[in-house]
Amino acid sequence: MALEPVTVSVTGSPPGTPPVPPRPWTSIVTVDMVVRVVRRSVLHPFIAALVPLCLRAQLTPYTHPAFVGTAAWAALVSLAHVLAAMSRRTAYGRPRDVDWDGEVVVVTGGCRGLGRLLAQVYGLRGVSVAVLDSVEPPEGADAVELDEGWRWYRCDVGDGDEVRRAMDRVEKDVCIANLQPLGRKIQKSHKAPPQRRLVPRGSFNSKANRIG
Repeated sequence: MALEPVTVSVTGSPPGTPPVPPRPWTSIVTVDMVVRVVRRSVLHPFIAALVPLCLRAQLTPYTHPAFVGTAAWAALVSLAHVLAAMSRRTAYGRPRDVDWDGEVVVVTGGCRGLGRLLAQVYGLRGVSVAVLDSVEPPEGADAVELDEGWRWYRCDVGDGDEVRRAMDRVEKDVCIANLQPLGRKIQKSHKAPPQRRLVPRGSFNSKANRIG
């Protein structure tokens, strides 16, 4: 008996699903994007200084209004950037040297996705890692602590009270001076290990379905 060919139609949407209308190009234009473009163009010292240099390359006189205006603008933008850098240095101080032997890294949403990868990388380096996530690791909290070197704490990062309670537990469990990094074997030593500093990596949430 001869076999008849069968045609199979594969579509991206189930039958009967209405087509999704294309998004207008104006949907990608946001205030954040405009500010980002302006800060990297007319408000950037390099771009601002490039304009009077181009005018001088065309033998524009120093007294020409175009050269005077662009030079003043370049000087103003450069001064603003210098003052902003001085303000950041005054507010935050000099960048300190990070010694991973005395640090504790906190990763939010570290049980899966990009946060899980960050926790694994730091754990393999022997750094003490605390993961704040509302979902328990599929392998179990004890298994990941032994295999990957990081400790899980149940916490919803959208709740400020839960975050503060979780950070208190992290400081008590991991930041105590007599604790060794979770990713290393405890070695006997006559010297007390250095006190650990808490280095939060929680300014963003690494879960794929949440940004915050």
